[in-house]
Amino acid sequence: MDCILVQARTGSKRLKNKVLKKINRRTILENLIIRLKKVKKIKNIIVLTTKKKEDDSIINLLKKMNINYFRGSENDLVLRFYDCVQKYNIKNIIRITSDCVLIDPRFIDRFYKFYKSKRYDYVSNTTPIEKSSFPDGSDIEIFSSKTLIKVHKMCKNKIDREHLTNYIWRSKKFKTYTFQNNKNLSNYKYSLDYKEDFTSIKKIFSVLNKRSQFGYTNEIINIINADKKLFKRMKLTKKLYLKNRFDLNEINCEVILHSNLSKNNLKNIIHLKKQEWKYEINSHKKWIKNKIKDNDIHILLKLNNKIIGYTMLRILKIRSYLKYKKIIYFDTYIIDKTLRGKKISPYLMQEAIKQINRKKILAVLRCKKNLEKYYKNFKWKDVGQRIKFNDNKKLTSMIYPVSKFKKKDFLNSNLAV
Repeated sequence: MDCILVQARTGSKRLKNKVLKKINRRTILENLIIRLKKVKKIKNIIVLTTKKKEDDSIINLLKKMNINYFRGSENDLVLRFYDCVQKYNIKNIIRITSDCVLIDPRFIDRFYKFYKSKRYDYVSNTTPIEKSSFPDGSDIEIFSSKTLIKVHKMCKNKIDREHLTNYIWRSKKFKTYTFQNNKNLSNYKYSLDYKEDFTSIKKIFSVLNKRSQFGYTNEIINIINADKKLFKRMKLTKKLYLKNRFDLNEINCEVILHSNLSKNNLKNIIHLKKQEWKYEINSHKKWIKNKIKDNDIHILLKLNNKIIGYTMLRILKIRSYLKYKKIIYFDTYIIDKTLRGKKISPYLMQEAIKQINRKKILAVLRCKKNLEKYYKNFKWKDVGQRIKFNDNKKLTSMIYPVSKFKKKDFLNSNLAV
């Protein structure tokens, strides 16, 4: 069957419990489902939420409304959708997010008709964002279960798996299509992300009720255009939203051998390192000159072409009694202090792991105890104090990949770093 799949949870970090906030005595989720029931071509609706106890309130609401539901992974949205599709034997997916409470059902019918008549893997009206000409809050994505299965198998990036369809339009491995509106309305925003958005949406519902209007896109735009304060508030929240959604920006890693490192890149690396280690610039330069060899690897994380993160893979030659002739020493892992806590670092870590896998040798890092959990999320293994270093720092040693590690190989080791 073809089905509208709505993702909803109470644990939104930007606006907690937003799907259960009420407008006109109905929750956001109820208002959304009422609008989705106006869709003519698809009558199947399933709400996907998480297994967390706090989302029991969503399930209770759906039971009262007699709406099907599915509970799955909280952060791995690809897995949540994949498991739901397998359970209900869904062929084509119309994905709607619960923050699009003012969704236009006529658009869903129109886009679905187009999708069924063509051979695209994925169609949307608001992604990728640079191609969008529709308001933020009218988001509709349609794709097949076959496409979802491919994403589930191929997509390894945790952030892309959290945002479900990023991989589809970013990887260029799928045939995609972005609908274009007759008039560019992409500067309008009525999705529910912040408390200011809730104020705006309440205002829109209030005016719609007074005018006895359903709230199709043209009616909503007319309300916003007539209220300068409303339009200004929406512009501010849209700017804030785009600033915090790094996955929608151009993020990439540049991998450079030390022998090819430019003076400008060296300057930017030292600038980042100084955020963590307050040595003079010349001290940083001296350390790099003395410690880093030509075949060592620098990895630069860039956001819209600006360096915001950095790590280094040092190839250490082992001349002692260890089994290994070479190991990779994972050194200096840093994110710009203004962007920490913004879920940027996985891009850098995943590129580092990719390079380690290419070398096919054991990698070792050291960290403070409070960072062990972070590295374990990327399948680094804690080996405690089994690997000794010549500087005698009391740090936890971790290795990757685990399959290459044998305890006896590091007995009495004393690695020079």
